[in-house]
Amino acid sequence: MSASKISSTAGTHLSVDHDNAVSCVFLREQLPAGMQHAVGQAVPDYIQEIVVDRAITAGHDWAHTPALAVLASVTGYIRFNIRGRETRGILEPGSETFARYIGWMRECFQSFRMVESGQPLVKDITLTAHSFPGQRQGYLPDAVISWTGGSPASRIHLDLLGTIEAEAGTGRTGNHHPDGFSIVVERGRAAVPGDALDLKPMVFQRLGGPL
Repeated sequence: MSASKISSTAGTHLSVDHDNAVSCVFLREQLPAGMQHAVGQAVPDYIQEIVVDRAITAGHDWAHTPALAVLASVTGYIRFNIRGRETRGILEPGSETFARYIGWMRECFQSFRMVESGQPLVKDITLTAHSFPGQRQGYLPDAVISWTGGSPASRIHLDLLGTIEAEAGTGRTGNHHPDGFSIVVERGRAAVPGDALDLKPMVFQRLGGPL
């Protein structure tokens, strides 16, 4: 296949993906949230799965995609394109290439600096294969990125790649905030959960059920 043919074919696919992306953005911006929710609840589950899958995976050249950013809220999720686990995986588990990629990714994330303030963007990087080993580890994201907690950044810089600019695709920067509060009213006892993980044991204990 000639270079011009390859370019034309790639351009056609990119055009289709771009048109679909523009349509989705337009509908998301124009339809009220209540109507979006109603439409989502009305369609069958398999249609919802197709739409979500396409929104996340469309437009990727899997032969040159070693990892994929998965939608998340407070933290960032990365899933590696591992051979034998993913349909078109390219990273061989235990290989030198895989190890080098993880090292390069870690170096990049740790080098991110917000252009406006010069402050680091990333607080920590957790590899779930090391921190949460087990038979079902593959259902987890492979890397969890914890942010420093500053204001949302639209421009970051790192020496390896230069300056990167991006805006939130939906106009929303996240669904949750790491800080929160709870009000517990209980006669004769002051119970103050220190973490969200404490809420479930507290409720089950009050109800007299097993944890």
